[in-house]
Amino acid sequence: DLTLLFDVSTEVAESRRSQARAADRFEQEKTAFFNRVREAYLQRAKIEPGRIRVIDASHSIEAIRAELEQILKDDDAFEPYLKPDLTLPARERGGGVR
Repeated sequence: DLTLLFDVSTEVAESRRSQARAADRFEQEKTAFFNRVREAYLQRAKIEPGRIRVIDASHSIEAIRAELEQILKDDDAFEPYLKPDLTLPARERGGGVR
């Protein structure tokens, strides 16, 4: 099994969220809460680096996509699912990596 952890600082996450929509009840938690949650996930990734891959989600969508494609190419289990060109038209990309 492979878990992908798209990691981004709480500041970047809040900035992106605020540009997209109003915060829901969960998203109104204090920054300290989100920092604790993030650190817990990063700690799990350190313990299980073969199972949990951390992707730096502070980069552009294109850079994140390239890193994700490389991870999937490096894992032979995903080879049958990869197409030669994984580029999606803009209308299918939406606001994030899919």
